[in-house]
Amino acid sequence: MNSAPATTATIPWWAKGVPFILSGVLFLSGVFTLFSPLPILMLAFQSGRAWAWAAAFTNLALVAFAGGGPSAALYAIFVMALALSLPEFLKRKIRVENSALLSMGTMAVVGLLVVASLAYANRVNPVAHLRQELSSWVDFLLSSISPEAKETWLRGEDAGDWKNQLLSEVPSGIGIFALILVWANTFIVLRLNPQKLRESLNLEFSYFRTWKAPEYLLWPTIIASVFMIFAHGKLEIWGTNFFKFFMAIYAIQGLSILSFVFDVWKFRGLVRSVAYLLVVFLMLPLVLGVGFFDLWFDFRAKLRQS
Repeated sequence: MNSAPATTATIPWWAKGVPFILSGVLFLSGVFTLFSPLPILMLAFQSGRAWAWAAAFTNLALVAFAGGGPSAALYAIFVMALALSLPEFLKRKIRVENSALLSMGTMAVVGLLVVASLAYANRVNPVAHLRQELSSWVDFLLSSISPEAKETWLRGEDAGDWKNQLLSEVPSGIGIFALILVWANTFIVLRLNPQKLRESLNLEFSYFRTWKAPEYLLWPTIIASVFMIFAHGKLEIWGTNFFKFFMAIYAIQGLSILSFVFDVWKFRGLVRSVAYLLVVFLMLPLVLGVGFFDLWFDFRAKLRQS
C-alpha cells in the first residue's frame, strides 16, 4: 500500500484575494482554460462556501467584462458549475467517481438553464440557434485555413458532408471536454490534498494509478458501438456520440495504467512528462485500447507479477 503523504496544500492569508481574479484570467487565456476552476476549488476547501461563491461571481464579472456575454455563459457552465458543486459533493464524502458524475450533471443543468434563458430572451429556438452558430463557426474555420490544411482535414470528403458530420458529433465533444475538465481538476485537488481531503475520503495517494472504470460501463459501450457501426440516421449519430464519450472514460483508465507503468520503470520529472506527451499524442489509440481491455487482461497485475 502506498500511503498518502502528510503534507496538505494551503492558501496563505495574503494570497486569498488571488482566486478572485485568477480563475477568470486562466479561462480567458485559452492555453490554461483547463485549470480555471482550480483557484475557486482550493478556496472552497480552505475558506468555505461563502468565499468560493464570492470569488466565482467576481470572476464571472471579469470574464463578462473582458470577453463578453458568450464567454461569460461558457464560464458559468464549465467553470462555475464545477468549482462550486464538486467541493460540496466531496465534503459530504461521496465517492470520487460519483462526485465527478454529479458535478457533470450540475454542469449540464446549468448549461440547459443558460441556453433556455438566452433562447427566451432572444425569442429563438435554442437548438436551431446553436446549430446555426456552430455552422457559421465551421464555415469561418474552413475559409481561414490553407488549401493544403483543408484537404488534410476533409480527406477527400465533400465540405458540406464533413461539416454535417462534425456538427453531429458536437454533443460528444462537449461531454468529453466536460469530462476532461472534471478529471483534471479533481486529480490536482486530490494531489494537493487541501484540508486533508484524501484522508477524509479514505483514499491512498496512489488512487489515480489504480483507478478503473466501473465494470457496468462495458455493455453500454458495446451497444453504442453496435449502433455506430450498423445503425443509420439518428441512431447512428447517438451511438457514435455515446461511444466516443465512453471511450474517453477508458482513455482515463489507460492513462492510469500508464502512470502505474511509469512508476514501475521509475520515470520521474521531465522524462515522465515527455513520455506522457509522446504516448498521448502519438499513440492515443493504444491508450484507449489498453484502458478498454484492462477489464479482461488486468495489465497492472501482470506487471506486478513480472
